[in-house]
Amino acid sequence: MATTLSEQVARSRADRSRGASAKADFLRRAAADGKFYETGSVDYLRLERADGVAADVVVPHDYRLDSVDLGFGQMSGEKGNSAVATATGGEVANPSAPLYPTGPGFETYAQVSRGSYQIFVYYSNRSGKIYFDWSKYKDQDTTHPDYELWAYKRWAVATPPGSPMDTVQSMGMRSYPTSASQNVLRGWNELQPLPGSYAGNCAGNSIGLNIANIGVSFNACQHWRVDWNDLPWNAGDMSFNWWQNGPFYQAGHHNMAALFSVQTFPGTTPYYKDFYKVKFYYAPTDCAATDKSANCYF
Repeated sequence: MATTLSEQVARSRADRSRGASAKADFLRRAAADGKFYETGSVDYLRLERADGVAADVVVPHDYRLDSVDLGFGQMSGEKGNSAVATATGGEVANPSAPLYPTGPGFETYAQVSRGSYQIFVYYSNRSGKIYFDWSKYKDQDTTHPDYELWAYKRWAVATPPGSPMDTVQSMGMRSYPTSASQNVLRGWNELQPLPGSYAGNCAGNSIGLNIANIGVSFNACQHWRVDWNDLPWNAGDMSFNWWQNGPFYQAGHHNMAALFSVQTFPGTTPYYKDFYKVKFYYAPTDCAATDKSANCYF
């Protein structure tokens, strides 16, 4: 039984005679669309989840699988659970590159833990709040003798009081490794958004962030800035600050999000502290918390 995606792909490719009828169907449909492939240039892949659900996929050998959708066609039979799969992707320059399907049960990064907090702000008979969410992931497929890969996702939504005159004036969040985690970190792997200052137009433009199979988005509105600590032992120290300058303020709720991945020494797990804050227009100051929910009264 193959236990990793790379092993499943290797096992499927090892026997070129497998899936002959499925390959023939693929070649016939492709030819009808004006695309012609040699029989030996397509792969029949059987990808199995831990719960026994499997997807049979035929793709050109130089194809990258962006997703495998098992849909709702799941059936049970003599060969166990199966499902009709739809693969989407695109051609890649390196035909020997491994295929890494994503989607339920086919993740490269798998979620290890998750948590959330809320701050409630009460002032002048008004109340607003900010919701903060974090998720930590571990790369299940990259095997390297010197490091392991971890990823972290954060997003927050600030909701002002119901008064049309009140708005979210500013908000921010920062993650940073615990002192013990500084000893296990080897450095940064990737981060999004990139450090810098930005300005949005509040016209509903959404910024999509993606690292491997991890994705999150936020509405690009008003001003926001991303900062990071580039020292290897502080990998994951990343802040996101958002604000409105006026004189006209955008009403309604606003959000922010960020992703990063880091390298750690083999067999180690990084841990992070989460700071987040919010200020509403009529409130006298920020309300902030670290690794907990909170109430602020003014």
